[in-house]
Amino acid sequence: SKYPIQFESWESVERLSRALEGQGHVMRVFCGHTHRAASGNVGGVPVSSTPSVATDLRLGNYPDAVRTTPLYQIHRVGTRNHFTTETKVPQADYVLPEICV
Repeated sequence: SKYPIQFESWESVERLSRALEGQGHVMRVFCGHTHRAASGNVGGVPVSSTPSVATDLRLGNYPDAVRTTPLYQIHRVGTRNHFTTETKVPQADYVLPEICV
């Protein structure tokens, strides 16, 4: 990968992890300016980033139908254990399959 991590260093990741550990009131962390859709856990808290709106800077694999189209995400919060995210195409009824994010 061109950018294996989006932090200045792994120490930054470890500091964020320590800050999030045990914070039961934090449901999720959203990150931006990473040029890719990604998700994982840091300090036991789900984290995710959205794909770049600038399609020429977007990193990752995307279906041909949306390779040159801006994308956005809709986040729905339900109960404490229910949270969904959809990656969508503007003015279309197309939802990016989860496997692509």
